[in-house]
Amino acid sequence: MKAIGIHIIITPIEEKIENDAGLIITSSLDSNVRHKKGKVVTCGDKVTEVKSGDIVYYDFARSSPIRIDSEKYIIVDEPGIVIVE
Repeated sequence: MKAIGIHIIITPIEEKIENDAGLIITSSLDSNVRHKKGKVVTCGDKVTEVKSGDIVYYDFARSSPIRIDSEKYIIVDEPGIVIVE
């Protein structure tokens, strides 16, 4: 599997957020979380700021989910990446 152009393929990482009452809320259930965390699987040849293996936060509104061989991936363009850890 190889991304093309400015596209990046990401494996989502489920984050757990604890609210003030101590309850744990997963990021998939928290509608206030616009930026999600993931690990970069592969990058297109025009991607300059991110490389495979990087942990990133991406803009969920600019992404598209896809399933390949029963695995869930996220496809996002490079401008949709907001933080590289």
